[in-house]
Order: sequence, then structure tokens, then C-alpha cells
Amino acid sequence: MADDPNADGTAQKPRKPAKWETLERIEVRVTEAQLDRISRLAKQRANANRADRRATTGGPKIRTERITTNTIIRIGMDAFLLLVQWLERQPGGWQGHTEAELRASAKNALKQLLGGGANSSPDEDDGENEHDGQQGPGQAWI
Repeated sequence: MADDPNADGTAQKPRKPAKWETLERIEVRVTEAQLDRISRLAKQRANANRADRRATTGGPKIRTERITTNTIIRIGMDAFLLLVQWLERQPGGWQGHTEAELRASAKNALKQLLGGGANSSPDEDDGENEHDGQQGPGQAWI
């Protein structure tokens, strides 16, 4: 495209690809509760960005990006990969043979890192379904 001339005969500058064009496409199956929460987070951030842009009318421009569910998922993946990296340096590492066991290992590590200890109190509902390890709607993961 850099060789395509403009109307005046000068060469066009190559355009910078959009962010989404530089990313790999994958398909992920999520629970209804996960999708609902991720969608709400994306909407909250998008609304906050719009409010920030309106609040700076006449002042310096705030650069914002379009925040989508994919944005939130990518951020969550980055945070999870950092957690696994930390876990792999700990005694016992990241343990489990099923999704529920791996989730419990990650959950306990997050509690430890956030100062909540590895064990939940007996009256604390962790939101996990005993059959498949999935959370129910509106239930917290930690």
C-alpha cells in the first residue's frame, strides 16, 4: 500500500494496523455468569472513559481506547499468567488434574497474595458448584 500514489502523485504512508488486527483469534467457552460479569466490567470501564473525555472538554485530551469484553479477557489472562508464574516458583507449584482443582489452587494462591490466607472461613461461600467447579450467577470467585 506504501507504493500506491495519492492523487498528487506522492507515495501514501503505510497505515498502522488497528490493535485488533495484531491479535490472535481464539474461541473460549465461558459460563453465563462469567460472561455477564465480564460484560458489566467492560461497560463500566467504557462509561468511565466516556465520562473522563466529557469532563476534560476544553482541557487536554485524554487518550482512551474502546474497552470491550475481549479487552477485559486479555487483561484477566495477563493477570492469571503472572499468578501462574508466581505459583511455579512456590513449593508445590500450581497443582491439580481437573479444572476445579486448578481453580482451587489459583484461588488459594490469590488469597495468600492478597492477605486472606489459604483457607476460607467455614461460613464463607466461595460460589463454586460442587459438581463442576463453576460459579453461580452473582457469586464471587474469591
